[in-house]
Amino acid sequence: MTDNYYTLLKLSREFEKLIGMEIVEIILQEKGTIIFTFFDGINDFFLFFSNVFPQSAIFINNKFARSNKNCTKLFQFLYKDRLQQVELINKDRIILLKFINYSVYFTLFGGNNANIFICNKKGVVLQTLTKYNTYVNKKFEITPNDISDFTDYNKNASLLEALTKSNLRLTKQYACEFCNANKLNSDAKIENIENLQEISEHANDFINKISRSQNFYVLQDLLKNIHFSLIPLSNYTIFRTYNSINDAISFYQALKMKEAKIAAINKELFPKLNRDKMRLQKEISISKDAGIFSQLAEKYKSYAELLMSQNNLKLKYGKSISIEDWSGNVHEIKLDEKLNILENAEKYYKKVRKTLKDIEVKKKRLPVLEDKLKKIEEIEYLIKNTENLKDLSKIRNELLKKSVIVVQNEERSIETKFRKFRIGD
Repeated sequence: MTDNYYTLLKLSREFEKLIGMEIVEIILQEKGTIIFTFFDGINDFFLFFSNVFPQSAIFINNKFARSNKNCTKLFQFLYKDRLQQVELINKDRIILLKFINYSVYFTLFGGNNANIFICNKKGVVLQTLTKYNTYVNKKFEITPNDISDFTDYNKNASLLEALTKSNLRLTKQYACEFCNANKLNSDAKIENIENLQEISEHANDFINKISRSQNFYVLQDLLKNIHFSLIPLSNYTIFRTYNSINDAISFYQALKMKEAKIAAINKELFPKLNRDKMRLQKEISISKDAGIFSQLAEKYKSYAELLMSQNNLKLKYGKSISIEDWSGNVHEIKLDEKLNILENAEKYYKKVRKTLKDIEVKKKRLPVLEDKLKKIEEIEYLIKNTENLKDLSKIRNELLKKSVIVVQNEERSIETKFRKFRIGD
């Protein structure tokens, strides 16, 4: 709920402390995270904007650990310009920072729909964060919101929809909290609700409670997913409480970033570990089933003996020969048509020796394969139960050194590009 209207309303008031300061730097530190550095003549203040997650976010942080790499300077024509005004536009999720020479609009419509528009004094878009070709050199226009009043909302809609999509602008979580607190059925249709005006009054009281909140919360649901909220919510546990909305959102965003990085590492590692695991399981299964290979060796041996029982061993019979054994069974034996009977028999004897040797090799390899499988299962367990990003990154790097995984999105030479890396290979 970092991009909810009531969150942005509080934030826009917080951002007013930046008025009078000048921009000294704007950088893209990592994908989807932009940092505006403001300077008041003594201290730096950092305005963060993120469109990485489904919920976009904007907040101030007095601390910023700049990376020594992967930093890109942006919008340098804004440097030295001084902030004059902060405004939440049209009761919508658009924050305007008006400078002396330029206007910067932050549209916080969630994830990929969030954007930054930098306009000149005439309102023409000069730069954007995303979708450059769509907007640049065009007039920045804000389409007025055609939002119905709660009491006039579509009578066929549910109460939950009316609370979230009407002028009340509640999130689903806030709407559910309001319904639970007032013992209302959120699925009830508006047309079946008699005391709609009374509900509207209670909803506005609830909104005032949200707006007046002096504490800010990072919550955790039953699935341990984290959420930002302006108030405590039933069915959620309080993970952390702050008296600064900027600090709360900063902490929330850091947790979400950590979750995203952990998910990316897991997404990279598990398919490759599972690939090796399946391969080893198959090899172990084959190694344990030595009976199949023993039968195969016996079959090759009988073929060789039947061929040796023929009268003229130097004749060539083509691609196959039918021979009746001592029990009266007829065997169709494949031959190498370039070889005579004796040479084909010797070829089958070689297969016998090779198969018997393979059986011994597989028996010796079985404990080694089982040990490798155990190690992979231990690694999988370790990854699943590691919540510390540094520890997980260390595990990934160790696996990479052992050639367990292939690095994704990194330039590799032609010689290594199509190699398959497996445990112990």
